Amino acid sequence: MLPPQYTIAVNEEWHTPVMMTAALHYLNKLDFVETLNRNLDWDKNQCKVSPGHLALSVILSTFADIRYPLYQIKRNFDGMDIELLFKPGITSDCLNDDAIGRTLDKIANAGCSDIYSKIALNGYSSFDMPFEHLHSDTSSCSLYGDYSQCDSPGYQGLDITEGFSKDHRPDLKQFMVGTIVNEHGIPLYHKTLDGNTADCAWNYEAVLSLQDVLGDKLQDKIYIADSKLVTAPNLILFSNPDKKLRFLSRCPDSFHKKLAEKVKQQAYTINNWVDIGSLKNDKYHTRYEGQEFAETLCITDKEKSLHIIPVRLFVYRSLDGTNRIEKRLQKEEQRIMAQKALLEKKGFACLEDAQKAATEFYKSKYHELIDIKITTRSESKETYGRGRLGKNPRPLQTKTTWYVEVNIIGPNAERVHKAQQIAETFVLITNTPPEMLTLKTALYKYKGQHKVEVLFHLLKTPALAAQVFLKRTERIEALIMLLHVSLLIRSLMQYNAREREKLLEELPRVDFQKGVLQNPTTQHLFKLIHSIMLVSKDNKYYYSVSSEQEYKLLAHILYLLDIPIEDPRSL
Repeated sequence: MLPPQYTIAVNEEWHTPVMMTAALHYLNKLDFVETLNRNLDWDKNQCKVSPGHLALSVILSTFADIRYPLYQIKRNFDGMDIELLFKPGITSDCLNDDAIGRTLDKIANAGCSDIYSKIALNGYSSFDMPFEHLHSDTSSCSLYGDYSQCDSPGYQGLDITEGFSKDHRPDLKQFMVGTIVNEHGIPLYHKTLDGNTADCAWNYEAVLSLQDVLGDKLQDKIYIADSKLVTAPNLILFSNPDKKLRFLSRCPDSFHKKLAEKVKQQAYTINNWVDIGSLKNDKYHTRYEGQEFAETLCITDKEKSLHIIPVRLFVYRSLDGTNRIEKRLQKEEQRIMAQKALLEKKGFACLEDAQKAATEFYKSKYHELIDIKITTRSESKETYGRGRLGKNPRPLQTKTTWYVEVNIIGPNAERVHKAQQIAETFVLITNTPPEMLTLKTALYKYKGQHKVEVLFHLLKTPALAAQVFLKRTERIEALIMLLHVSLLIRSLMQYNAREREKLLEELPRVDFQKGVLQNPTTQHLFKLIHSIMLVSKDNKYYYSVSSEQEYKLLAHILYLLDIPIEDPRSL
């Protein structure tokens, strides 16, 4: 028998963060646990806890204050009502690293991208979410391990290797993550890629995968990506008359005999700019003008077949381009003045050395917008040389020192004009018909490309995939899939909150310092209710709010998330 001070409390009080129970509410709406259990190969008689519940523990742990490694994942749920989060009979000891590791293996064997797409489509149908276009991009995730198994002969799994690091860590091996979101920033499809996968290869593969996921519905959508999308194989894929796929991208300067530069020159020659305005109606955002052109591309594939592809080209001019050139001229002049002062102080022993230094300085400034003129001059001085003079002084010697002089002439008009055109204009390319995409809407839709970049930023936060400590590559793929489900939940919460906010006639002052809560992000909502707990004891539930203002805050946020506040157990 234990001493009195160690007696186990039978009626213990559990404190579960509201933000974690809110995430559980959304996961239940996606039918997450049952979807995994249906699609994974597992034995109900051998497994004490289903793989769906074990995967659920990984996702819920990303909503905890501290993210512990997978082998200590049960510590995320210390002091919480585990049976409320999972189901009766599950204890923290069930959430061990061996069981979670086997679950990751099962997910990898079933196909991470396929399972994620099924879960994401559940979200799109549950929340009745229409969408018109898709944004696609990739990002790199650096790893500190060796992963020498990827170099072994016959290896066919995820290749963790060196590649172009978007994390600015070329010293580390990496894998890539490709993600596709809709205009609301909600991820529809994702895939973990080899560390040296190029964006152009990802786009080709992503479009083929989307055809399997969406089927004929993809014909009504516009696929938006950066300039890496614009390659001959990708345009041939989009020009297939049977599939009628639509795309929108930035036209690279070097594509198809410098097509972008050609239409830019046509735009300045015609000078028939159409005012588009700013993306937001205020004085702080850039205003744009644009012109539209039509071109027919002749592209030959690998089989030497000729493809005739009609495209539309939008040339946009930013009215802030002049200001950027002026700032660039100021910075260049300051930089040249500082380098000029250092060079002119330096003396050279011969004319050849001075001329060599002058030539190198001029070459380094050849592409600058400011013209300079460099000359050399000499100074002679008579001296007795080194050492004491003595009784019989040595004859005077003439020492000549050569110097470089830099004269700033001023801005080069031709280069400034060309730089201004580059700075203020860019070209978008599409095969979308005018009734689906106009000059103005094309710019608005393309500028939404940042939504997928925001998702990558969240993915690399400490609560998610800032650091991955897994040796087996298939488990890395499965973990990244589960982390994307966590991102999916956050995106759905944000979408739901902003849509329900539009239904209110007046926004309450429940933000920090009693400010108006408007257009909130999920991260901001979590910060507001960070300290509020769902307390459970003796099968009774209540919220740990300390004031009426805090209760109003909780009620408003739960309204935005479409979660009933009357019945805490329903979370």
